Amino acid sequence: GSQRTLEFLEVNPMGKVPALQDGEATMAEAAAICAYVAERYPEAKLAPPLGDSHRAKFLYWLFFAPSCIEPAIAQIATKMEMSSVAAGWGDSQRVFDVLEAALEEGPWILGEQFSAAHVAIGSGLNFAIRLFKMVPPRPAFERYLD
Repeated sequence: GSQRTLEFLEVNPMGKVPALQDGEATMAEAAAICAYVAERYPEAKLAPPLGDSHRAKFLYWLFFAPSCIEPAIAQIATKMEMSSVAAGWGDSQRVFDVLEAALEEGPWILGEQFSAAHVAIGSGLNFAIRLFKMVPPRPAFERYLD
């Protein structure tokens, strides 16, 4: 309930977590926060630097979480039947198949490099597999979450 307080709603009017206040910066949405932290604190090496050829892959996976994983989880949770064309993100089976194939290159979504994209992907997987058991575990997902 604390995310419904006026103080929290000033940070995120949607009244949901995560939200971040870092000095003068106030923001919400997990992928946006991950991108901000990676850029604000480059010494942590949470993202390939601008101009690095791996940056495109980083951005793809960072935004795969909210644009594909989260809708797939919502589809499973609500048992909603819809055309993948109408949905715009692909059906949940395809989303998790694509993610599983990418994680086979592991140990992280970018291979050997831990990044902020892992935080976005990992939180969605943890929610769907371990917390609410909505998605059957797959060996690649279990390795990734461990």
